[in-house]
Amino acid sequence: MLLTKLRQLCKPLPTGGYPATDIGQALQKLGLDLKARRHFLTNTPGIKVEGTSTNKVYRF
Repeated sequence: MLLTKLRQLCKPLPTGGYPATDIGQALQKLGLDLKARRHFLTNTPGIKVEGTSTNKVYRF
């Protein structure tokens, strides 16, 4: 359910996936604090991370 809301709030990149900054801002809008955002992104099955730093992309 939360992944569906993220898809609605974030604009996908032309290459696929969603920018980390967009995902973080969307999760913050949904009421998750920093610890909860990290926990969600690292422990939710099906979320893959590509790139580092400013080029980080989440695919799900």
